[in-house]
Amino acid sequence: MGKWLEFIKNPKPADRKTDTFQVNNVSTKSNVGTIQWYGGFRKYVFAPNDGFIYDADCLKDIASYLSSLMMERKIENQNSKQ
Repeated sequence: MGKWLEFIKNPKPADRKTDTFQVNNVSTKSNVGTIQWYGGFRKYVFAPNDGFIYDADCLKDIASYLSSLMMERKIENQNSKQ
C-alpha cells in the first residue's frame, strides 16, 4: 500500500490464468482502476477508470506495484521450471 493507493487482490475466476487487483484510493475507498495481465505486452498493466487523476507519487506507487508483480511472476516461473 502506498500513501494514497491500496492494491487489493481480486478472487481469480476459473477462466483466468492471472490475478487482477483493484486499485483504491486510501481515504475515499473509491476504485480508481484495475491492474491486470495484458498479453500484448506480456506484462501486468494499470487500466485506470475514467474521471480520476494521478500525481507523480501515485504513479510511482502504481509503477512500483507493477514491478513487484512482474518480479513475483518471474520467480514463480523460474521455480516451476525446476
